[in-house]
Amino acid sequence: MLSDLHWEQALAIAELCEPPDGALVVGVGAGHGTPLAAVVALNETWRGIQLEHEADVVDTWAALQACGVAERCEIRRAYVNREPPSGAHLYLLADVSRSDHWVREHLMDLLDHIEERMPPGGWLVAVDTMPEDPPPDDRACECSDDDPCEDMCPKFIYPRRPMPGCEWGLAYYLHMLHPLDLELNAVKQLTHGFVMLAMRKGLSVEPHSVSRLTALSD
Repeated sequence: MLSDLHWEQALAIAELCEPPDGALVVGVGAGHGTPLAAVVALNETWRGIQLEHEADVVDTWAALQACGVAERCEIRRAYVNREPPSGAHLYLLADVSRSDHWVREHLMDLLDHIEERMPPGGWLVAVDTMPEDPPPDDRACECSDDDPCEDMCPKFIYPRRPMPGCEWGLAYYLHMLHPLDLELNAVKQLTHGFVMLAMRKGLSVEPHSVSRLTALSD
């Protein structure tokens, strides 16, 4: 049931996030819980909760059983405007761009309070087939000298605005997740066009702070 791609992604996540024994992992997205199952399968003490829409509950439960982790996992119905489970070491957004149910607005409703529910040192990781964003335009902006743009110029505003046709790209994810008070930690290219974006809750995090960015590639 689990492919080499599942294992590659799970190992990359576990190596970065280092869940402790007994860790809880919460999964959201496409794949009927298989990305969550691959992570949970790496350690017999880890537990999983997959947030799923009603139409996919049967298929997701069958997938968790086939992966051999159903006894350590549960499915909870995904409700809009309901806070996610609290206390998880890892919240995993997996292949959301290909989900039939998760749209940006619904996802943000779910994640709106995730920083409050996440313990210090907890992780939010997105793994998706992110389309490539256009390269940066290093030319000077065209704002008038009489009207300095400072940080409001579209060329330099942070986070970078996603371009049309680049939905669910890296800029799209960063723009969507920017309101969360989490530290941007890592961006890593995986195989088959997948990219891993990892954000972490520090012991003390100032609003909208970014402590470091580690860009990794195979």
